[in-house]
Amino acid sequence: MMSQTVTVSTMECDKAPNTAESGQNMDLDKLTEIFDDFSKVLGKFRKYRLAMVSGTKSPQILELSSLPSLPAEETKTPEREESVKEFLTNPRNKAWGSNFIENAFRYKVADKFRSDRLNNYYVADPEQRTGWRSVHDKVFKQFWNSTEAFIFECQDAVRECDGCLDVFNERFECKIRPNKWMRSSFITKTPVTLKEFVNFCRNEHKRLPKLR
Repeated sequence: MMSQTVTVSTMECDKAPNTAESGQNMDLDKLTEIFDDFSKVLGKFRKYRLAMVSGTKSPQILELSSLPSLPAEETKTPEREESVKEFLTNPRNKAWGSNFIENAFRYKVADKFRSDRLNNYYVADPEQRTGWRSVHDKVFKQFWNSTEAFIFECQDAVRECDGCLDVFNERFECKIRPNKWMRSSFITKTPVTLKEFVNFCRNEHKRLPKLR
């Protein structure tokens, strides 16, 4: 009987060091993970500090793909409905054709927003000497989400008419001609992408007067 008790006690003693060693390994793994995260943050801070010291304006550390998406406005307002009507029914906007997306960008963004190839972003501001103010990348995402939502609303406005020109003209109190309505598929079926929007903002930057 004594022999069995001693054996059990010995086995329990053998297990204790293994448990302690396992805990130490877990602590070491956790410390390694924290150190890796800290190293990444420190690396970004160094890039930011280097950009500031070198005189780069509004240094962009994050890539566009890593920016958080901001929720687009879901509720339609009379102002937004009027904006859709103005774009689709005013001949100057050239909404009905293969350049629907580009012209929608122009309607919403031209002379209001620009971006250079280094992902520096600027919004029109008449109080600034250059007429433009440098803004954070989140403002770029807001412009993108707003423009994308506007394009979706234009597409929905045409789709909801079920291919009937009379329904569209009655809804928006306009007189779109049948030859334009035949090109409505350019509106309803052309996708809009972030890449196209970025390129448009960069082309705007080239078109507009230099900031310096």
